[in-house]
Amino acid sequence: MLITAHSGAQKTKANGREYIEAVRNGWIVSDVFEVDVRYGRGRLYLAHFPSLFPRKKIPLEEALSVAKEKNVKINLDIKEHGIFEKVQELVLSLGMDEQIIYTGNVSPKDAKNLSAGVLYANVYPFCKGLRPVPEDAEALKKALEKHGKRVVGLNINYKWTEPRFYAAAAEAGLALSVYTVDDPIALEKLSCYSFSNLTTHDPREARKYFKEK
Repeated sequence: MLITAHSGAQKTKANGREYIEAVRNGWIVSDVFEVDVRYGRGRLYLAHFPSLFPRKKIPLEEALSVAKEKNVKINLDIKEHGIFEKVQELVLSLGMDEQIIYTGNVSPKDAKNLSAGVLYANVYPFCKGLRPVPEDAEALKKALEKHGKRVVGLNINYKWTEPRFYAAAAEAGLALSVYTVDDPIALEKLSCYSFSNLTTHDPREARKYFKEK
């Protein structure tokens, strides 16, 4: 199982210089680190919300270079529709296709053109008419398979479902990426289930429950 450091992990500023430097210098240690990606004024930049001054934000290329330097994966949470192609072009130009995990606003059409990295897709629009409930686990897996081999699983807020769904997903062979699990009690409860990825603001704490067991 992968542990992903959510942007702003270990009490740093989300998508900020402090966060990126904490990954670079080893203060934040995880299998994956997450950034939010937007586009404006001719550049891809890191931000959860649109910025009036995108050139003052950290460029995506810098975050990718840190992932390459540290040889860790990076989760690109795409925050806008219509920018996926630009993101993938940059990823391919850096030769980082094996280090990329996509989440967020990636459409089924984008998924068909996915030639770098893997995608944990949202239930909608990839699995229309289905919900993250135990009874739909097998159907969800089949729905995702229709979108190609690089669509490897479902991205889901752990609060949106119930533990029985995790067990049903494991039985159906449906890979899950769950977010954002910060509460130690929730981490302990979830540690008995099988996930492909878990995103948290506290990767150190998460490691206690998952990596050390």
